[in-house]
Amino acid sequence: MSNKIQSETNASIIGFLTESVNSLYQARIWIGASDEALKRGYSLICYAGGSLNVSSWDPFEPQRNNVYNHIDVRRLKGLIIAGSLGNFISPSEFEAFYSRFKSIPLIGLGPQMQTVPSVIVDNTSGMRELISHLVESHSCKKIAFVRGPEGNQEAEQRLSIFKEVLLEHGVKPDPDLIIPGDFSRDAGARAVYHLLDRDGKLSFEALVGANDDTALGALKAFQERHVRVPDEVMVVGFDDIEESCFSAPPLTTVRQPLYEMGSKAVEIVIDLIEKREVPRTVVVPATITIRQSCGCFRLEKAREGIFRKSKELSLGHKDQLCKEIAFIMEEAKMNAVGAIDNSTARELANSFADEISGENPGRFLPSLSRVAWTLALAGGDTPGLLKIITVMRQLAAAVLGEAIPGHIEELFQRANMAIADSAARAQAHRRLDSERQSVLLRVAGQSIASAFDFDHLQGVIAAELSKLEIENCWISLYTESKQPYNKLKTFLTLDKDVVKAPEFEIPDLAPSGVITTEKVRSLLVEPLFFREDQIGIAVFEVSKCRDGFTYEILRQHISSALKGAILMKKVQEQALALEVANLQLQKLREAEHAYLEAIKRELELGREIQGSFLPRGLPEISNWEIHPAFQPAREVSGDFYDVFKLPDGKVVLVISDVSGKDVGAALFMALINTLIRALAEQALSGATHPLDAVCLTNKYLINHHYGNNGRYMYATLFMGILDPERNVITYVNAGHNPPAIVNAKGGVRKWIETTGPAVGIIPDGQFTHAEAAFEPGEMLFCYTDGVTEARGPDGEFFTKGRLNSVLLNPVASATEIIQNVETAVKGHCAGQPPYDDITMLAVRRKF
Repeated sequence: MSNKIQSETNASIIGFLTESVNSLYQARIWIGASDEALKRGYSLICYAGGSLNVSSWDPFEPQRNNVYNHIDVRRLKGLIIAGSLGNFISPSEFEAFYSRFKSIPLIGLGPQMQTVPSVIVDNTSGMRELISHLVESHSCKKIAFVRGPEGNQEAEQRLSIFKEVLLEHGVKPDPDLIIPGDFSRDAGARAVYHLLDRDGKLSFEALVGANDDTALGALKAFQERHVRVPDEVMVVGFDDIEESCFSAPPLTTVRQPLYEMGSKAVEIVIDLIEKREVPRTVVVPATITIRQSCGCFRLEKAREGIFRKSKELSLGHKDQLCKEIAFIMEEAKMNAVGAIDNSTARELANSFADEISGENPGRFLPSLSRVAWTLALAGGDTPGLLKIITVMRQLAAAVLGEAIPGHIEELFQRANMAIADSAARAQAHRRLDSERQSVLLRVAGQSIASAFDFDHLQGVIAAELSKLEIENCWISLYTESKQPYNKLKTFLTLDKDVVKAPEFEIPDLAPSGVITTEKVRSLLVEPLFFREDQIGIAVFEVSKCRDGFTYEILRQHISSALKGAILMKKVQEQALALEVANLQLQKLREAEHAYLEAIKRELELGREIQGSFLPRGLPEISNWEIHPAFQPAREVSGDFYDVFKLPDGKVVLVISDVSGKDVGAALFMALINTLIRALAEQALSGATHPLDAVCLTNKYLINHHYGNNGRYMYATLFMGILDPERNVITYVNAGHNPPAIVNAKGGVRKWIETTGPAVGIIPDGQFTHAEAAFEPGEMLFCYTDGVTEARGPDGEFFTKGRLNSVLLNPVASATEIIQNVETAVKGHCAGQPPYDDITMLAVRRKF
């Protein structure tokens, strides 16, 4: 046992296990748990260790599981475990996992856990109300359901309730409309594509997502397919994550009190720690939140008969109004802890009473606006305050009669406007904050990625964390390069009072004495890994920055940079060993001079290489015309095109853009061009299709060039095979800018989307063949991003939208369309030379 463990055995620390804090769902639970722990004098350590063993959407997520090896039950007083950790494993496997921690009080959160007390959401009432709303209020009978993971308790329960409610209303569930899913946005989108493509039309009236992420993914897919929500189909979800309020249209959903779930879990585990009895299951209610995605507008209702009728305002009226306002504000607070307190309800009640009595008018609207703005900024449910207006209207009717005076009616209207204005302004404020945070994260990522050695990286990470208002962080790296990972060494700490400590062993999070328990704090443990390689852990102290997405992005940036620094260090060590052994070091100055001369020659050489691989002439094709264009940039780039005939008379069309802007890019371009030509011609005489040259090229690059000299180069590529007799082009689009099929009378008939990834990135990349037929006068227009990313004097890109506008004009030849685009790009750039190569290839079928 380490000294640290011995000295901190009695520390009041609660552990919290979750997949990540990246999603709004998980982040709100985490913040709720953190706030409640700190309020009660306990520290909280959140271990963001991923779903156990497997993930349906990220093959490398199980690498996060290594964080769970840092859980020290001798140090924790209690542990909260998110039941969603076991989404993709069996209940027995999950129980085997959490049984490791049964020596301390355990609480399950989310899906019911078999042998420990759990805090769960009442999925039943909320889901029943949601489906009943679709059937009763909207007369829906054909309802699609995108389910959650099979075997997941919450997913199975929601599906079961869906079927039960339909049967209760005399509607038989259609098994063809129940689509597999995994709680992800991709699952929602896949379900929509599947249903629309399978049926060829919209065959259902509503779609229910098993959670909000699934519903939002479906909503976006409907928009992409130009299906209007809710006019043509309704979409509803479950969870009420923050983004659901701001989707277009706002999503009708079931609100899971996520913040309260986290808070309640901490409350229960503290009861266990302090030897109090707790129930086997704590159920937190879920309620329907009606928005516009089901075709409704938000309507707020209040109980009837709250106030007794009277000719004058009494103290009892004020007290009842204060109670009602306090209840409504408590609901609206959601996770906006500290935004409003109990005195606020009294202030609003008194100021409105003064408006009715006329004793001291004018205070109500400023008070309401202040409350709405404060609540909105803190992330509360500002529109929920509309219930206050409904209650106040009842009070006015009880005291002033059903014919409410005009000035009071005007007051209600202005109050509604004040709430709506606060919600809109807060949304804009949050959007600006989000944009600022995104800029800071993007800059941080660029800065961190540019640091190639450990010393430089330490300074860069420290500086960027400070900009993001992260006041303290401890980053430690595993000393072993492969499992088992038992020892770590501190790489970085922002604590100025702590000197770098020696190695330490897991399960510790830092060397003894580094992370002390002298103060109550909230910590977040994030794994550092790159693909299959474990690197270490990062422990963040959470105070000002409470955005889980920020920590996840930082984790990715830091992991990638550390992996790069590790590789760079290995390269440097090898270079040093070679340098010592190399007897020719005596000629260092001559070699240095030669190197400098080579640098001067590099641009010229790269351009020569690039130019030498462009075709000297174009094959003549009956009833077709081809016209290319290539405008070199100031720097060496990796654009190229090629056109050549196969022995069977078909014509190969290639356009490509290689990553990078140096002689290496030119050499990489030359390699790809050579491979494509050779493999395409060789394939024709063999058993494979010439387009398989793309797949073979990708495999060759991965096997022989991926990561050479620390460089990870790739290329986007479009390869088509024109059959002049059939007037058909068979093609593969490997991550390239979408070529356009242009109508004879102008305008794009179709943008050819990607059918596979860029070459040189994914070892087992799938490159699907597709086919396009051409009518007389139609043409294929290919281009590189030098066209769409050509910059004007103000830095604005030319964009695909401007290109689309140029292609609207009818042309008489392939040459003319190239000239039109060149003229438009040149005008946009206003005489500035291009930063990137501009390459185009037009292939037109004649009349």
